[in-house]
Amino acid sequence: MIKYIVKILAILMLVILQIAIISKIAIWGIIPNLILILSICLILRDRFEDGFLVALLGGLMMDLSSSLHFGLFTLIFLAILAVIYFYLLKFFPAPNWLTSLLIFGGSFLLLDLIISLLVGDWSWQEILKDIIINSLWGGIIYLIVQRIVQSKEEIKLT
Repeated sequence: MIKYIVKILAILMLVILQIAIISKIAIWGIIPNLILILSICLILRDRFEDGFLVALLGGLMMDLSSSLHFGLFTLIFLAILAVIYFYLLKFFPAPNWLTSLLIFGGSFLLLDLIISLLVGDWSWQEILKDIIINSLWGGIIYLIVQRIVQSKEEIKLT
């Protein structure tokens, strides 16, 4: 029980960091989406429940702070994670750094295309910059998460 409360508090701190601080630090006008990046990293490390918890709570908090329809970020985050977990990880069970960059790029392409479709803003330069910057952040964070978080298979073997 206490483990779940600590996880929820950590996710809330990540959301506060994302909304209050990271949103002020934009590279070329692009804000890294730490919530989606961390949830994808956890899914890639075979931490399905933790990744979905981050996406669910983080998406709900992003929905509360967004002017878009409520539930949009949560649904998109969960859909992206479901595609990665149930489809992509069947082909790439232990993705390396380059494969993870491609997974991050595809995830942010899907996110940006859906948001652009709903908003009506089709600035391909902004979408491309967002994909590149978030993919690079995702690759860096994935390298860090690989060192910190053990996959469930590694835990069983030790």
